[in-house]
Amino acid sequence: MAYTDADLDLVSRHVADGARCVAQLEHSIAHAKTVGLPTDLVESALARMRVTMALMTDHQRSIAASLGLSKTPDIPERDPSGVNRAGIPKRAGS
Repeated sequence: MAYTDADLDLVSRHVADGARCVAQLEHSIAHAKTVGLPTDLVESALARMRVTMALMTDHQRSIAASLGLSKTPDIPERDPSGVNRAGIPKRAGS
């Protein structure tokens, strides 16, 4: 499939939206813990969102590469700790 800049813009918006969701879920967990509420369901949603974010950022990188871009500024870099700056776990082999 031939991707366009519009495709990269769309997936970049999705990644940004996903990062906001992750931040909101993390905030909700912290708040719930402060007031003594259970966090199991929110923590489960956060884990699933992190997996989804990993898939979205991989797709974003793929589109960027197909457009000849080696790196785009809004794709979080992964670090050696196993998560990237957005808190997304590294996938095996990445």
